[in-house]
Amino acid sequence: MSSVTDQETNNISLFNLVEKYTLKIAKKETQRIEGSKIMAPFNQEIVSRFVKDVKSESVIFELKVDIVTSVGKVIESKDTATINFDEKLQNIRIKNKIGGIPVEESGLYHFSVKVKEEGETRFVEVAKIPVEISIEFEK
Repeated sequence: MSSVTDQETNNISLFNLVEKYTLKIAKKETQRIEGSKIMAPFNQEIVSRFVKDVKSESVIFELKVDIVTSVGKVIESKDTATINFDEKLQNIRIKNKIGGIPVEESGLYHFSVKVKEEGETRFVEVAKIPVEISIEFEK
């Protein structure tokens, strides 16, 4: 997915939403990569929107995105970002660019969006975004 934010209205438009991604592997590469991770060039964005319960308070939290396989194994964690949710704002949008996905096999992967509020010790999953990954080997 990619997105564009209108400068005048601050509305966001989402394009090219991805539900399934097919990775085609050339026959000459088949032997070299079987049984190992393949870095799939994904080049998409995860767009998250957060809303505060109490507008007059400032909230600081950490945000991270994990890439999870169909069997629940975290294969990559993107860099953690510290977000300062200013007291003047009621909601915010955050874009995370995903350049590639390490793929082990075909299946239903997902992006796990997690937050950890200031003072907490654990991240909590707030969104799960599925994407079906299919690996096709040329014959």
